[in-house]
Amino acid sequence: MINYLKKLYPILYIAFICAMIAHFLSMFMFQTSLFGVSVLAGVALVFYQSEVKSYKFLDKLIIGSVVYGFFVLLLMINQMYFASLAMRIDMPYSFFYSIDLFSYITLVGAVCFISFMGGLAGIVGKGFYILYHNTPKIR
Repeated sequence: MINYLKKLYPILYIAFICAMIAHFLSMFMFQTSLFGVSVLAGVALVFYQSEVKSYKFLDKLIIGSVVYGFFVLLLMINQMYFASLAMRIDMPYSFFYSIDLFSYITLVGAVCFISFMGGLAGIVGKGFYILYHNTPKIR
């Protein structure tokens, strides 16, 4: 169990870094970059791993995609909260009364799905890389 957690920590770090990149790009009103960064997050989650069998990627890819989705959600909620603070100085905590849980879970599901599909594309890309990579012959 401890060995599995040691393999999982870098996956969580990659998910957090990709979520921070997505949040940074969305701060400058590049909301369309969320799709691209989510796909790249899935690819990064796959290319970091040193596995050669495709079924060994899936558990870490699923965990990383879900964590990435929740990090993106938390950073978006943070950004919306501070924007509401700037606009409504007299009632900043009224933001929390307007939280719709179903919408947020749908957002997490969509971002997780996009990241997971990017990871599957990364598995295919890594498979081609392993298959056609010129390795020196050991004598």
